[in-house]
Amino acid sequence: GLISLEFLNLCNNNLSGAIPKSLEKLLDLKYLIVSFNRLEREIPTEGCFSNFSSTSFMKNFSLFGPPRLLVPPCKNDIQENSQMNILHALRYGLPTIGIVAVLIVLTIMYRRCQSRSTTLPIEDDLLSLKTLRRILHAELSQATNGFEENNMLGSRSFGYVYKERFSDGMEVAIKVFNLRTEEAFRSFYIECDAMRNIDHRNIVKVTTCCSSVDFKALVLDYMSNGNIKKYVASAIEHLHNGHPTPLIHCDLKPSNILLDEDIVAHVGDFGIAKLLGECDVMKQTMTLATIGYMALGSVLRLDEQLTSRLEESFCLDDMMTLRLDNTMPHHDVAT
Repeated sequence: GLISLEFLNLCNNNLSGAIPKSLEKLLDLKYLIVSFNRLEREIPTEGCFSNFSSTSFMKNFSLFGPPRLLVPPCKNDIQENSQMNILHALRYGLPTIGIVAVLIVLTIMYRRCQSRSTTLPIEDDLLSLKTLRRILHAELSQATNGFEENNMLGSRSFGYVYKERFSDGMEVAIKVFNLRTEEAFRSFYIECDAMRNIDHRNIVKVTTCCSSVDFKALVLDYMSNGNIKKYVASAIEHLHNGHPTPLIHCDLKPSNILLDEDIVAHVGDFGIAKLLGECDVMKQTMTLATIGYMALGSVLRLDEQLTSRLEESFCLDDMMTLRLDNTMPHHDVAT
């Protein structure tokens, strides 16, 4: 009898529980209505159930089944879909995230390298001169008796200059920078950059340097005869025209022109020098030059190569106008 059942209407009978899967065996069942009950769990999908529509199961408590019956999908399908979504996200998301992360890291590294290369030279490239040897802070301190005042040759805005004698008897001048000021810190690198390729008999040579986080010093040839007030055209001509990158000293004055044991003049102190490279780009520290010997471009902020060279020639002429009473050139400037 039930096997040949064709129509079954159980609508609004307060039925609960699951729809029996045994109903799938009723092959002659053409119409089934179980709406408005409290049925739950999965709707059978085999046999006669493959022909039923959503109207057969509407308004029940918690039925699950295929999308065509307009009921929520089965929990297994939800879990399976969720897993598929996660797999798709991992498959396409992880490579994208990895590429973005690599690009970010490369960008940060590039900017750091670019910042270091444009602001401060690399320590190993500070001086490409023929150095006597690697010098340590302890050696400098020992040779100058802890940088005693008795060994001091002079003091300037950047720091102090000391006389030192190495164990081999060689005398040198130690230029110690006061790193508590930003100008002195930058002046150290500017002077290294300016002097590493300069080689001229009238220019004080930097033989080596000592550089650490909290101590920076230059070791220079010691000029035993002190400084003089003399025109040093040979050195300036070499700086302007005898080198691939023209160099403007910016602080020519008698005390920056020194004599060695053979009474040969040397131009020193390149702490505020200008390097005239391609496109007239200049490197310069923020330290001001000595009033009266300052290049006009330092005041007027002119950066043309020709103007800078004429200014330095003007400074040389100005330096030679020192009167016998040692009056400085800036004393004649009208106020």
